[in-house]
Amino acid sequence: MIDVITLIQSTLDNALLQIPLHSYWKRRPEIDDEQNPDEYVVYTVDEHEPDDGADGDILIYRSYAIIRYFCRDSWITDAASITVMREHMAIVRDALRDAGFDITTGWQDVGDVDGISFETFVLHAEYTEVDRGSD
Repeated sequence: MIDVITLIQSTLDNALLQIPLHSYWKRRPEIDDEQNPDEYVVYTVDEHEPDDGADGDILIYRSYAIIRYFCRDSWITDAASITVMREHMAIVRDALRDAGFDITTGWQDVGDVDGISFETFVLHAEYTEVDRGSD
């Protein structure tokens, strides 16, 4: 079976390296001076939920991921910075899609949910793996 957490991390690392925009599983650690302090991505995953067929055998495994893009609200002050923000969000979405994830929602603006002056945008993704049994 595919390790979905590793798949997401490597996909985002490769796609976001040139920005640089960093991604983290579960939570962001303290940011050092060399990282981008104005935006980051955090994701969580519910891995390998089995989906049974009519005969009770597992047909597929589904993994659900929630991707959260955070950007400092003082950073998005004009049309140019909003365009950059949207481009970065599109890179995240497209990279996951290219890695085999179904994107089940568009980006949802949920505001400053943590009260830390970062706007939060949420994307839902699903990864499906067919259970081929032992070959």
